[in-house]
Amino acid sequence: MGTEPKPRRRNRLPLLLGLVAVLCLCIVVFAIASPGTKDTSQPNPPTGASSTPQPASAQAQHTNPPPTAIPPTAPPTSTPVPELGTTDNPIPYGASVEVSLGLLGLGPSAEITVLEVIRGQEAWDKIYIANIYNSRAPEGFEWMLVKVRIVSKSSTDQTANVGPSLFAVRSGGRLTEYFDVAMDVCCLEDVKLQPLEDAQLYGGAEIEGWIAYPVGIDDPTPLLKVGDVYLSVTPPT
Repeated sequence: MGTEPKPRRRNRLPLLLGLVAVLCLCIVVFAIASPGTKDTSQPNPPTGASSTPQPASAQAQHTNPPPTAIPPTAPPTSTPVPELGTTDNPIPYGASVEVSLGLLGLGPSAEITVLEVIRGQEAWDKIYIANIYNSRAPEGFEWMLVKVRIVSKSSTDQTANVGPSLFAVRSGGRLTEYFDVAMDVCCLEDVKLQPLEDAQLYGGAEIEGWIAYPVGIDDPTPLLKVGDVYLSVTPPT
């Protein structure tokens, strides 16, 4: 009887390797599909946008500049208006002003108004014709003739002492009082300019007359002074 051949033993190594591969694949699939797994894929850039990173200088051009700070504006300040009747703000030409008379302004009051002014060559012609011995104005000065009206504001039983000595003129850098020139000009009535005279006026009474003062030739705005009040003797243009 012959010898029966032994069955061949099958090689199981490939089968084991296959099982290991399948197991590894399952582990990978489970890890990918597991919740909480971080998606590391990059989102697709929008259409038309360049995926190439731009330099810092290019990015700065697209950055809006910070708003410019506006400093706080100081409230407007108004320039104070000088008191009426001062050298910086004299009584306007032709306007009336009430002033106190007497020593320290303690006497009765009177209303003063400048009515008319003549100066320069025309004034000198009238002064010279009135009396050829009248004096010329000092060097750098010319004569000015001013017609004024004085209305007493005292009570009906009290008088106000008025006259040319109430006035002075500020011009050419100096103040000229009436008694400085009282003897320089006379006889204006001869050229139909009634001089202002001294008078005692009861309340409501008035007097008009002309006074003469030298003023600077180059002074366009001399001022007539009564007490502490200044009046313009420059007619409006």
